[in-house]
Amino acid sequence: MANNIINRRALLRGSLAGTAVHVALPPLEAMFNGNGTALAAGAALPLRFGIFWWGNGVRMKHWIPDMTGFSWVPKEELAPFANVKEYVTVVTGMGLVTGTGAPAHHMGRACQLTATGDRVSQYGASVLPSVDQLVAKAWAGKTRFSSLDVMVSQRGFQSARARGQVSQTGNGGFSPGEASPAAVFDRLFGGGTTLPSSPDGAKKVLSARASVLDSVKADIRRLNARLGAADKVSLDQHLAGIRALEVQLQMESAAGTCARPARPGGASQDFSREPLEEVSRAMSDLLVLALACDMTRVFTFEFTQMQSDTVFWQVGMNEGLHNITHQSGPAAEEQAHKATVFTMKQFAYLVEKMKAVKEGAGNLLDNSCVYGTSEVGEGFSHDWNNLPILVIGSAGGGLKAGQHIKSARRGENSNKVLLSMCKGLGLPLTQVGTGTTATVDVMPAMMGNPRA
Repeated sequence: MANNIINRRALLRGSLAGTAVHVALPPLEAMFNGNGTALAAGAALPLRFGIFWWGNGVRMKHWIPDMTGFSWVPKEELAPFANVKEYVTVVTGMGLVTGTGAPAHHMGRACQLTATGDRVSQYGASVLPSVDQLVAKAWAGKTRFSSLDVMVSQRGFQSARARGQVSQTGNGGFSPGEASPAAVFDRLFGGGTTLPSSPDGAKKVLSARASVLDSVKADIRRLNARLGAADKVSLDQHLAGIRALEVQLQMESAAGTCARPARPGGASQDFSREPLEEVSRAMSDLLVLALACDMTRVFTFEFTQMQSDTVFWQVGMNEGLHNITHQSGPAAEEQAHKATVFTMKQFAYLVEKMKAVKEGAGNLLDNSCVYGTSEVGEGFSHDWNNLPILVIGSAGGGLKAGQHIKSARRGENSNKVLLSMCKGLGLPLTQVGTGTTATVDVMPAMMGNPRA
């Protein structure tokens, strides 16, 4: 009934310790039309875009599927995506067209994210904004957060502390990724951004985090009175997910792992045993909540930095990955392979979480495009002519998902993939890149029926 229509961006509101608290809602049947193809008031379902980035490439013999088209079979490094294969498009044979410069990590990052190899400095950001910035600008004002940028490994090149460097604002600027799940949670749901230094202050913040849902109880009761049985179940599951995150972060804070980070230039930290999987999954859970609740429609997820020396101790490494990729022999190659499998398991977790969120007649992944890539094909060779590229999701029908597309010629301009994604998402772009990197061409096999 018309009076039971719920706005897609409705919030549960409350107050905690004098601070306004907002809890976004999951997709509910009352928000959509009768067949689930549009919002209840007639507007199209929202689209989302994200980037998942990892450093140092892959091992191509374990990556490239033997078959092309929609019948491709994942090799070991893509096997983690088995449960979402119908959404995963693997693009192979594409490369960087730069015109100048020797193969190097920083050039690959610039091209793969911004479509140009021109940089303000050797290790700096590009002169052009990254593709996520283009999408966020096109969708400005539609959500509470224009974008969310997160990172997992804090170990960068030669063991230096990494700062998130995926989202690039143009002319040498970065939008740094947030490495603390607690800080991301606080940004989304309120309750402060850091733990006070005093024990009493810390206890108060932990107590506040555990009380976020209590503060919106009145709104929950009013909303439940308007919902049907299926929507009540969806709301209960959504709130239970928020509560689970609260408990997890409360425990981590109590253990001291979410304390206020050291100020820049302070004492160094040992990143030789980072909790990569735990942080990655917490970030994935938070991002999917934010996307499902339409708090944001754009994100970047930097699992490891370009050229990073992240130590994948979980698979038996005792030194950094970048260093390993500059060693020779079967042992080094096997370690790099295991690190890639581990990384793709974390990527697949994010994608599976998105698929699990029902949205109208489909799911969140049906209305999303997630771009996964690295700065080189293989770290051992700095190969530019065959880059690892994944395009995951259907973008509301704008992209044809679930296939292996192999370039007819090795080293074809990979920026065609960036333009295809932008057009698939409905952005009115006719070109990406500059100079020798520029392209006005899309990948025809990727294109579906983009929204006007």
